[in-house]
Amino acid sequence: MQVRFLNLISICLILLLSTNINAQKKRSDSDKFCCINYNLPKNSIELKVKLKTKIQKSGKYARFAKKYLDLDIKAQTTSKKHQLISIDMNLNTHPDYYHNYKLEIPTEHKCVIGMTSDGILESFNLKNSNKKNIDQNSTYIFSKSKFADNKYGEFTISNVLKKQNDTIMKVVETDSSFHRVPVLKTNYLKKTEEEKAQEAAHQIFKLRKRRFKILTANYDKLPPDGKSYEIIVKELAELEKKYLSLFIGESYSITKEHTFIYKPKKGEKSKVLFYFSENNGITKTGVSGSTAIKLDITPIALSNLESETHPELTESQQLYYKIPETAECNLYFGTDNIISKHYIISQLGKLASYSLEGLLKNKVQIKLSPKTGGIVYLSKEEQD
Repeated sequence: MQVRFLNLISICLILLLSTNINAQKKRSDSDKFCCINYNLPKNSIELKVKLKTKIQKSGKYARFAKKYLDLDIKAQTTSKKHQLISIDMNLNTHPDYYHNYKLEIPTEHKCVIGMTSDGILESFNLKNSNKKNIDQNSTYIFSKSKFADNKYGEFTISNVLKKQNDTIMKVVETDSSFHRVPVLKTNYLKKTEEEKAQEAAHQIFKLRKRRFKILTANYDKLPPDGKSYEIIVKELAELEKKYLSLFIGESYSITKEHTFIYKPKKGEKSKVLFYFSENNGITKTGVSGSTAIKLDITPIALSNLESETHPELTESQQLYYKIPETAECNLYFGTDNIISKHYIISQLGKLASYSLEGLLKNKVQIKLSPKTGGIVYLSKEEQD
């Protein structure tokens, strides 16, 4: 019995030691490689469009302008007119997450990998690399303009309610009987639109008269200096303008900046980015009277280099890079070519790779463009 128990203990110890050896072996296998994930870049074309919108708002009391101010004003609704101020076209760079790769570098090799803050591969084994970060942020600016809308209650100097006195009969109990006696009651009612218009017209004439009296020094006590004169006259004119806008309406202009981003694709040579019309401004779909803003992309430097990869190797055993394509980008406003630029676009080119083993064995140094993913420098270190 004791011998059988000792044999059982021996078997357990053997299994435990075998498990530890296998675990150490697995850990040692994983320690043979240093894994690095990186992205290749992708380009997008960004349009920044400045749009100016002019708003014409009708006066709230336009229908009373003839009666109280002797002004002939046609009744109208609020209208908007749009105008393109400028269009700016630029090329941006982003990580291409569809081209995300992993490198498995053997730990016996010393290797320096350079990447941007977004994980775009910038250099391989490059000594004394002067790394420059690339700003890849797109700026969206939408000016927060508020339509001015002068309302009677915001600047009137009179009460918006009118007082009305009514006489009512009240029943009063005396010692022997009940009597009806008249009682005066005051009610406050809202003024009608015409009453407000009449009062606004009265204030306009009153303000003009006061400004005239100040300008002609027709007051017993005058402002002490010229600056005071200027401020008083200016404020009176501004208040008159607000009252007058209740009859004749107002015009405002606001400017907004819109941003459109387009990512070129192989085989897609033309793309309508948006439509513009004076009445509707910027729209995604075309309407009657609108003009299309279209981008044409034409490759002009088709590379004769073969896209060489190594299918016999796994992805982690290759270093991928791009052979980018140069394209002519023309922006059209209708049929007018308003912008023409040449861009080097990463995703329109070809994908290629080097064997990681060959690069490490020959101590090759590579610098890539973080904008396009193309090789800009390659050097082989001399062997001793």
